Amino acid sequence: MASLEERFVAAMVLGAVGDAMGYKNGVWEVCTSGVTIHSEVKKLGGVSALNLTRKEFMVSDDTVLHIATAEALISDWKDKETLFCTIAQKYKDGQKDMAGRAPGAVTKQGASMLRPKVRGGYRIPYNPRGGGCGAAMRSAPIGLRFYRPEQLDDLVAVAVESGRMTHNCPTGYLGSVATALFVSYAIQRKPINSWGKGLMEFYKSVSHSAGASWEELCLRGVLHGGDNDSTGIIAGSCWGALYGFEGVPEVNYKKMEYKDRLFALGQDLCKITVSAATSKCQLLWVAVSGVKGPSIMEEDVEDTDIIKEDKEVNLLQDQSLGKGQEDFMVNIEHIGIHWRIRQVAMANLKKVVVMVTR
Repeated sequence: MASLEERFVAAMVLGAVGDAMGYKNGVWEVCTSGVTIHSEVKKLGGVSALNLTRKEFMVSDDTVLHIATAEALISDWKDKETLFCTIAQKYKDGQKDMAGRAPGAVTKQGASMLRPKVRGGYRIPYNPRGGGCGAAMRSAPIGLRFYRPEQLDDLVAVAVESGRMTHNCPTGYLGSVATALFVSYAIQRKPINSWGKGLMEFYKSVSHSAGASWEELCLRGVLHGGDNDSTGIIAGSCWGALYGFEGVPEVNYKKMEYKDRLFALGQDLCKITVSAATSKCQLLWVAVSGVKGPSIMEEDVEDTDIIKEDKEVNLLQDQSLGKGQEDFMVNIEHIGIHWRIRQVAMANLKKVVVMVTR
């Protein structure tokens, strides 16, 4: 099973894979025949043989702003005003890297009106024609950064505000919320069929094909004769958040444009998100096995929000404790979160059983 970090990285990288694959330097993005695209893919050896180099499969504007969103989220922001201004600046800067990437007219118009150095300058006028998927295709990193259920308000606030920076119309910025929310569900490993009823056909295709194979997902959710690059970046991000790189041929991303940058962003997003979770972790119970000493008794702990299954952790040899050592660090992974629990140690400690809550 893929680790939390792998799934963060894969969500960033495979989102770009889906984008580059669906875009194919603009050729497949504008092709309206899925049959034609599938025929061409077959001639190239199938999805598993697609070598996504920059020359043949450059990323579109979608990945440029996917990266911009992630870079803003890992920046040193103290409040949402600072974060929103940073996102706005990243979106403006991203417009300098659009040659050959086919940015949408709504995105270009909206970005041109942003004034990130002015307080509130990330807001642009309402645009009744500001629909489309331009906000949805870049919001996956928001679902990574705010994936925990208790962060839902932050997820919605950041997804809406970042979406409105270019697509200030409900049919535009609510797509940003949908993508971010579904990526957060994927990281939580919620069953896909619980993500909501009445979803657009694309999300139905994800639920039907993701359980089968990466190739099937690409054929249904990326290479279908529609807006391939935009559905591709969303499909790839969801797959990565759910499964990591499982089933994905390395050739699909080994030489992809911006690969190293995307890997690093995924790792940084994971580190920041886990750090935020760790700082809020509360130790409820530590039961020491094989020794006598002070501990928090089980009967003193309420049942609310306690993780159901206990975690037994055997200390590695290089973590063996000698007399006089006062504390140690135990790393536990539960639902993808690495909890760091600190507790006073005793001589000859062999193992501990811990229960924690967020």
